[in-house]
Amino acid sequence: MKRLFTLFLAMGLGLSLSAQVFFNETFEGGSLPAGWTITTAATDGGWVIGSASDLSSSSFPIPNNGGLIAVSNDDGCNCNKANDVLVLPAVDLSSVSDLVLVFDAFFLDDTYQGVAENAQVVYSLDGGTTWTTLFELGGSNAWQNITVDLAPVLGNSSVKLGFRYSDNSGWLYGFGVDNILVYKPYDYDVKLTLNPVNRFNLLNSNIGFSGTIANNGLLPVTSLDISWTDGTNTYTDNLSGLNIAPGGTYNFTHGTQLDVASAITYNIDVTAANPNGQPDGYDINNSASAKVSGLSFVPARRMVGEEATGTWCGWCPRGFVYMEQMDQDHEDFIGIAVHNGDPITNATYDDGLGNFPGFSGYPSVIVDRATIVDPSEMEDYYNATMDRIVPAAASIVDALVDPATRDLTINVAATFATQLSSADYRFNIVLVENGITGTGSGYNQANYYSSQANNIPLTGYYGFNWQTLPNPVPAAQMVYDIVGRDILGGWDGWDGTQNVNADDVVTGSYSYTIPAAWNYENMFVVFMVLDGNTGEILNADEREIWTTSTTEIDNLQRFTLSPNPTTGYATLNLQLEKAADVRVEVLNTVGQTLIVQQADNSFGGLFQFNLGNQAAGTYFVKATVGDQVRVERLIIAK
Repeated sequence: MKRLFTLFLAMGLGLSLSAQVFFNETFEGGSLPAGWTITTAATDGGWVIGSASDLSSSSFPIPNNGGLIAVSNDDGCNCNKANDVLVLPAVDLSSVSDLVLVFDAFFLDDTYQGVAENAQVVYSLDGGTTWTTLFELGGSNAWQNITVDLAPVLGNSSVKLGFRYSDNSGWLYGFGVDNILVYKPYDYDVKLTLNPVNRFNLLNSNIGFSGTIANNGLLPVTSLDISWTDGTNTYTDNLSGLNIAPGGTYNFTHGTQLDVASAITYNIDVTAANPNGQPDGYDINNSASAKVSGLSFVPARRMVGEEATGTWCGWCPRGFVYMEQMDQDHEDFIGIAVHNGDPITNATYDDGLGNFPGFSGYPSVIVDRATIVDPSEMEDYYNATMDRIVPAAASIVDALVDPATRDLTINVAATFATQLSSADYRFNIVLVENGITGTGSGYNQANYYSSQANNIPLTGYYGFNWQTLPNPVPAAQMVYDIVGRDILGGWDGWDGTQNVNADDVVTGSYSYTIPAAWNYENMFVVFMVLDGNTGEILNADEREIWTTSTTEIDNLQRFTLSPNPTTGYATLNLQLEKAADVRVEVLNTVGQTLIVQQADNSFGGLFQFNLGNQAAGTYFVKATVGDQVRVERLIIAK
């Protein structure tokens, strides 16, 4: 957990000189700290403070580092960042020895179009007129923890330190910093970094904890205690025979694993303590936490791809092709086309997608609201992530519309496999329509692939070959599928309202009036369970819209369900004018089929159900005659 310190001299608090801290800045105040300055010619202000998600861009996605950070983002600005310097206030180091700078850095150290970027720690002894490089950063696609010896600047009465980024007049990526600490090292100061731990695991799994110990102290570390606790039990490894030099690191794996014995969430804290049997001088950086949840079952998972597209977008035919290909190849993939700037745009959905961290252009696909990929990359992402375990099953029990009123009722259920708090999940529903056509220029599809030679598949999508089609493709030739018509609950969904335990079923019922211009016969509903902390889609389901109207079964003469409510026995009297194949099902609120009765080439009849062993509540009787459907609710009262 981050803690914010103001600038102070620890010896003024009665501490020893070895505890002298000049700066400890985490940027949690949300603005440039007092006395800090920025040197820049960039139009975005150079260095900006905010969350990793807010400061990311499409080619410079910044991992979360636990709070607010300071970033110079050249990818997002594409402006003059040849000399962006984040400058600390001047400090008197004339009588200080053994001073170090410790900070977290995110820097790719990449090139683009033959130009390389640079990130440096610099210092000035003349008030910022001239700067000297103290340390040159290397690159990583993850946050790095860096320690810089400040010996070269000691003995000077006015020293300014700075973090300098340069795009060398190109269009590069950027540089982020966090957790900046300038202090005289303690004799003993170890920092623990925990390796990622899988959150969701089957019962009886054994989960290990490993990570890195960094020696930020002045003396070598030869022994150390590493402990982890789940709040009830604590397990300690007493390590000896070590030789972690100052500035060095040691990789550890704890000797005791967590036995995931219950379908609950274990809150794990891992701590390093007692270097060489002595107190840790700076003990706010020697622990880390993780959550591990046991699952009573493994929910079947479906992936959701929300495509940013528009009829004005000339490269978006690429999205048409790859979204169709994913739909054909993977039954567990749900695709939704989110339109922008055209006649079939839904403003709420478009705004939510357009404000996703790192979003920068069309076409692109936000997959499970976890990452952004080009449409051509969806297959690779699917293959790499579909085995991820999720904590809940999502199901649409029914989506029923009355054609007379166009009133739609949607009943959904999430069955949880583990314990979660109310802040951990949210519900979201999207209405999707296929077969949309229109007239006028707004329905013309821009097509930059016309007469182009490209190394991507350009056939598919109703047999189109986009290279042989004009630019734009006339509206008369276009049919738009999987269009996100509306998003119920907004981009963030509805709040989870209760804590859940393993095997709990949380249901929701929602009403909506379908606009007259939409064809509900071509529509389906997508239900998503979201992670309330990250916004990620944990799981999803889709289902076509059914009708409650008797007019939808053309030759239906009678449809009577009685008694209703019932204590267990019920009869459906279904009579037809003409013989047809009839299928009658009884479903529960999570969409499971409890009873199936089939009568092929019949005029219907009496379909009797014994539900005496079912719990009191709401059930659904679904009758399918040919390709026409009617659904009625059946209440069991005991």
